[in-house]
Amino acid sequence: MIGGEISARLAFVQAQAMVLPIECGEASGVLMLGMGSLSIPAIGSLVAVEVGGGVGVTYVPSSSDSSRSFYKLANGTQADASQKSFADAVLASPMYLQVGLGSELGPIGVKIRYLMESQATLGSVMADNAWWSVFALKKQSLSLALALKMF
Repeated sequence: MIGGEISARLAFVQAQAMVLPIECGEASGVLMLGMGSLSIPAIGSLVAVEVGGGVGVTYVPSSSDSSRSFYKLANGTQADASQKSFADAVLASPMYLQVGLGSELGPIGVKIRYLMESQATLGSVMADNAWWSVFALKKQSLSLALALKMF
């Protein structure tokens, strides 16, 4: 699976936006992740440990098989994209945690990450004021990212 990512880092704080293709039953969609993380040097400036979290929204556009586009929410339900705003979909979508190692050699970066989907949503964490519910994990995946620095 090949996706795209854009990230910005200031000192050891990093913000990331990732887009990954995903299969939702019979349909193909896209998982959009917004994450914040800490990039802590482990071996000088050669290797850094990344720890972070954020929220991911799964969007399935209309296609020849399905005339409606929808969001896939944390509880497994589908919400019609014309009836639910993107902000509401963000609140009802699962949160994600990530742990990884990153290395940068000149303009080339290599990162290996362990991405974990939580059972919690941003809406449930804010409503219950229970941030620890983010650690109730549902699915995990491993990813490898190759990056070219632009600036």
